[in-house]
Amino acid sequence: MKSATATILMLLLLPLASLEAKTVTTDIQKPLEPFEAIQLAAADPVNGVTGQFELTIRGSGSDRAHVYFNSERDYRDQRCLTLRMTRGNAVALIEALGLQNRDELIGRRIRVEGTAKRERVDFTSGKRRTGLYYYQTHVYVDDPSKVRLVETGS
Repeated sequence: MKSATATILMLLLLPLASLEAKTVTTDIQKPLEPFEAIQLAAADPVNGVTGQFELTIRGSGSDRAHVYFNSERDYRDQRCLTLRMTRGNAVALIEALGLQNRDELIGRRIRVEGTAKRERVDFTSGKRRTGLYYYQTHVYVDDPSKVRLVETGS
């Protein structure tokens, strides 16, 4: 009886032994589009996906600490990939690209190197969390030189 129980237990636990951490890798030669980056980041929410991402900037926004550049007009759209950077890095980026302000980036195609990760965004009411939330996918840009304009067709 003990050997039958041990056999059944081993058969039940065998699939668990074959589980291993998923490592998401990308072909560095081929930049990922926003939908690919979002899917891969969701597949590995702890580490995200590191690589090159190519997107057309369709919106931007800011808060006290950061500037955001979005692949969709509505930053809450689940298809939106967002570049997040400090205000200082945003100023340095705009200057490096030869632009006057961040609105001139709207409609431009860019390529960025970094890690896309899911970020939980909590809804608040009166500065208190409501218990409702959604996810955005962000690429944090800590070095403006990792962002460049892409000519149409390249």
